[in-house]
Amino acid sequence: MLNFINYFNSLYAENCSFDEPVLQHLVNANSKPCFLYVAEVIEWNKSDLSSVVYSFNTAMCKILTLTFSPSTQCISLQDSEI
Repeated sequence: MLNFINYFNSLYAENCSFDEPVLQHLVNANSKPCFLYVAEVIEWNKSDLSSVVYSFNTAMCKILTLTFSPSTQCISLQDSEI
């Protein structure tokens, strides 16, 4: 998860002047391979999934300039999507 956070912060710092859809595309295009690799390597439990969801939500909320708290999620994963 730390790799994603480091990646996002560097991407956002270099490209924060881009429009929201461009930043969202960059994050999705470049972070999903990292998540998929991790998904192949580790066994997911609820704590791991919560960490992934929280990290991704925080990144998307930062792009959209929203405030985020765990009780109000921008994006949620349902058990059927896992």
